[in-house]
Amino acid sequence: MSLMTLFILIAALILVFTSLYASQGERKKEFALLRVIGADSNFMLKHFTRESTLVSTFAFFIGSIYAGISNEILNKLVLDLRSVYPMLQILIVFVGILTLSLLLYFFSVMNFFKLPSKSILKEVKG
Repeated sequence: MSLMTLFILIAALILVFTSLYASQGERKKEFALLRVIGADSNFMLKHFTRESTLVSTFAFFIGSIYAGISNEILNKLVLDLRSVYPMLQILIVFVGILTLSLLLYFFSVMNFFKLPSKSILKEVKG
């Protein structure tokens, strides 16, 4: 049971970190464009919160699928055991991943809020 939860956690965290790192430049461009067209801070916070929630939920489900498949293979073919899925632990991991990804998104975006729009546009352009 703990092995399956650990697989879910590791896979989801890898997907979230990879997604955050790969899309940081795109997020900066998106932030600059939203600022230029007049989006206020509340709108941008809601937008990035939705994006973070979607990415972390997707990462969790991908990790869950991988962990479930590996759990079934290990239990059925190697150990000859019946699989048991600890739903409470899985729910706790999901909430943890969601919280962690929200925090990571906010830390990566918060420094954009401090900069003036001109400097963000210059960074994006150059």
